[in-house]
Amino acid sequence: MEQLIITCPKKGEGHVDRKLAVYFYGWLVKKLDSEMIDQFHKTGVNPLSIYVEEDHKNVKFHLGLLNDEVANQVNSIFDDEGLKGIELESSSQENFQVIKKETRKLTSKELSKQFYVEEAKGRYNIRIVTPMAFKSQGEYYFWPDIRLLLQSLMKKYTYLDEGTEKIDKNLLDELCRHVRIVGYRTHSQRYFIHNAFVNGFCGNLVLRCSGSQTLKNYLKILLEVGEYTGAGVKTSLGMGGIQLIKKEDKNG
Repeated sequence: MEQLIITCPKKGEGHVDRKLAVYFYGWLVKKLDSEMIDQFHKTGVNPLSIYVEEDHKNVKFHLGLLNDEVANQVNSIFDDEGLKGIELESSSQENFQVIKKETRKLTSKELSKQFYVEEAKGRYNIRIVTPMAFKSQGEYYFWPDIRLLLQSLMKKYTYLDEGTEKIDKNLLDELCRHVRIVGYRTHSQRYFIHNAFVNGFCGNLVLRCSGSQTLKNYLKILLEVGEYTGAGVKTSLGMGGIQLIKKEDKNG
């Protein structure tokens, strides 16, 4: 899997549109193969995640490209020398000039090494960059819930690894017995999609796993993959973007 990060300068000092990721998704899918998009809708699983991050000068579009077909098509769009920029008619800033492209990859070999060779410490500081929410039994939940978070990450990882979202409930139960939220600083935030919104939460979570080394390694894999897939609902439309904060990160 890959993550493509597109950096564009902002016009003005204000914040970008709250629906910028939604507009960007609409622009991008028009350039992708229609049969592939139809397949997304049929399976209910979208191998493309998107979230937007901004500072006072630039905006960054983070794209999780979760299979080879999506990665090849999206990369070809941004490698095209004829691409003048990202044109979003519904956005207050209609044109975004691409000034930087960054790519990072996470391979099956690297994940296997993390699981079988390395020894994870079992404590993680996670930044929830864009509003995260979960859906269970037809209802939305917009607060940190360790079971719903782990379940979402497991579904996304299992789909990438095995092609199905069916997860091992016993393994989920085992994780929930040993993984705790031991610190947090979060706030609720609405995320607007078209003419509606979903309540979510942003901020920081600190997770600690007290289980076996195997369980600690598995949790690390879920979180590493989660940086590419996002977690919770609407990850293709900008929700649920997460970043693992390293010790040297002063914001952690």
